[in-house]
Amino acid sequence: MRAADGPLELHKSFALFVLAAAVGFVVDAGVLTALVRELGWGPWEGRLVSFPLAVTSTWLLNRRYAFRGTGRGDRRIEYAAYWAIQLAGAAVNFGIFGLCLHWAPVLAAWPFVPVAVGGIAAMLFNFAVARSTVYRSASSRFVSSSRGSDRRPRSRS
Repeated sequence: MRAADGPLELHKSFALFVLAAAVGFVVDAGVLTALVRELGWGPWEGRLVSFPLAVTSTWLLNRRYAFRGTGRGDRRIEYAAYWAIQLAGAAVNFGIFGLCLHWAPVLAAWPFVPVAVGGIAAMLFNFAVARSTVYRSASSRFVSSSRGSDRRPRSRS
């Protein structure tokens, strides 16, 4: 059990993170599709708008639900750190996507498969890194920061 405003248990936090990722996907895909189909934008130009909106929507949802009670005081710093994690996750996503196509060129005919594999890997990466850094619970921060303070200097004999 957790305190009313404390961090969620791992499985609950992860389930809410997955739901936020689904919302982020809908925002990303929906905005991108609208920009391409309705305004005639190219897909890469559209991603320059849709991806930041998706990241912002998942940040708002995750800080409110999946990682509630664990955020940093300054929201600007938290948002910047969240962005850094998301960009690293995008590198994981594209890297695994490329490896899938390299190792199994037949997947080029079914690109949704390497997209899904890369996306799942990136989601797991993003959750693990966000939970262990930006949204690490206060008790975890205390334990990890106090570990080094118990060390006594060695006496020189």
